[in-house]
Amino acid sequence: MLIVSISSGKGTNEYSNEAASTTYDPLPQEDDDNDEEKIINPSGCPYIENNPPYDFGLTKNPQSAFLLGSNNFLRQGSFIITDILENWKRKNSSSSSSQKNDTNGNTNSSYISLNDRPPYCFGFTLNDEAVKEAEHRRISKPSSGLGKVETNPASQFLYDVGCLALDELFPGRPIPRFWFLETIARMPYFSYVSMLHLYESFGWLRDPELRKIHYAEEDNELHHLLIMEALGGNALWKDRFLGYHTAIVYYWAVCLLYLITPKAAYEFMALLEAHAVDTYSTFFKENEERLKSLPAPNVAISYYKSADLYLFDDFQVSKSPNTRRPPCDTLYHVFKNICEDETEHVKTMRACMDYTQVGNNIVESPHNRYDENGMGIDEKRKAWLNWSEEVNRACTSEEDF
Repeated sequence: MLIVSISSGKGTNEYSNEAASTTYDPLPQEDDDNDEEKIINPSGCPYIENNPPYDFGLTKNPQSAFLLGSNNFLRQGSFIITDILENWKRKNSSSSSSQKNDTNGNTNSSYISLNDRPPYCFGFTLNDEAVKEAEHRRISKPSSGLGKVETNPASQFLYDVGCLALDELFPGRPIPRFWFLETIARMPYFSYVSMLHLYESFGWLRDPELRKIHYAEEDNELHHLLIMEALGGNALWKDRFLGYHTAIVYYWAVCLLYLITPKAAYEFMALLEAHAVDTYSTFFKENEERLKSLPAPNVAISYYKSADLYLFDDFQVSKSPNTRRPPCDTLYHVFKNICEDETEHVKTMRACMDYTQVGNNIVESPHNRYDENGMGIDEKRKAWLNWSEEVNRACTSEEDF
C-alpha cells in the first residue's frame, strides 16, 4: 500500500522533495503528529483528503480583499516555479540514469513522479468521440432520456465552441477536465442568486423559493468540485489558473445575460448540464472495472450519506424528498451519482425556463409540495378532507354508538 505524507497547515500541500515521502506498508498506520496527514488508499494510490483537499493554502477566515489577493499572488507564484521544476524533473527522470539506488533497489530521491500521483495514477480514460456519440443518442432519442435542450443559435454556437475547447485543453486528462467543468458549473447559480437579490433590492421581484433552489444547486456542484479535488483534479497550476479566470468571466457574463433575458441564461446552463450528463455517463461506463475497484472518497460519503440531506433533496424539483438515496461505496457509485445529479439539474433548469415565461410557481421547493413521507400536499389535503367527511357522517349518523 502506498502511503503519502503531505505537509499541511503551515506549509504547502504541493508535493516536493521536502514535503513528500513514500513508504510501502500492507496495513494503514496511525500517525500521532497533527502536522502531518497521511492519505491512504487500498488501491495503492492516494486520494487527497482533508482540510480541504488540495486547498493550496486557502485562508480559513474572511479577510480584506487586498490581503487575500496579495497572499494568493505570492502563493500561486511559488506554484508556478514548482510546476516548472516539476516539468524539468519529469523530462530528466525518464532520460537520466544518474540516480543512486540503496541496498533495496530504491532510489534515494523522495521525488514522486507526476504519473504516480493523483489523478494520473488512476489510469482513467475518456473517449471524446464516445461523448459526442452519447450526446447524439440523447438528442435523436428524446423518449429514452433528457432529449434535446432547446436553445437559441447564439447559445448553441458558444456551447459548441466550449466543447471543442475542452477536448483540446484536456486530452487524456478526464479528472482535471471534470474539475474545470465543476469550477465553472457553480458560477451560473451564483449569478442567478445575485440577480434575484438585485431585482428584490429594486422592488421588481421577490422570489425566495427560486433563490433557495439555486443555492441548493450550487451546494450540489460544490460537492462535485470537492470530489474532483480529492481525486487531484486541480493538481496543476495551469489548470487552476484557467479554471478560476474562466469562472470569473463566466459569472459576469451570466449576470449580464440574466439582466437581458433570464430564459437564455437558464437555457445555456441546461446545455452545459446536459453535456455533463453525456460526459459522466460515458466516463463511468468506459472505466467501470477500475472505478468499482476504488473506494469512494470521504467527501463523497459525507455528502451522499449525510444525516442532513435537505439541500440534496431541495434542488431536485422533479422528485419528492427522501426518495433518492443512492449508494456510495465505490468510486463507480460516486460518478454515477454525479451523473444523476446533473440529470436533475437539467430538469430544474427546464422548469426555470418555463417559469420565466408563465410564472405561477412552477419552480418550487419539493419540501413545500411534499411532506416528510413523500405525500404530495394536494394529496394530503384530499386525504384530510375525506377523513373529515367520514367523521362528520359518523357524528350525524342516527346509529347508536
